[in-house]
Amino acid sequence: MPTAQQIIEALRLQPHPIEGGYFRETYRAFGSIPASLLPPGYPREGTRSLGTSIYYLLTPETFSETWLLAWLLGSALGVRPSY
Repeated sequence: MPTAQQIIEALRLQPHPIEGGYFRETYRAFGSIPASLLPPGYPREGTRSLGTSIYYLLTPETFSETWLLAWLLGSALGVRPSY
């Protein structure tokens, strides 16, 4: 089994500056939507991509409150990973 460091190197992951862990964007849709059309809570300037995809890795040494919350909510709702 590869180590976390080997995965980070193989996938060319970078430290995530806000959420912790490591990531790399793998896809960004060409289309975008003006921020002014997004629901309250989003920044009101610029545009947002219609979709993105990333690799994301948490290691035993990293922590992400965002992903912990998502996991807890997913567990409470009965959502499971599809691997």
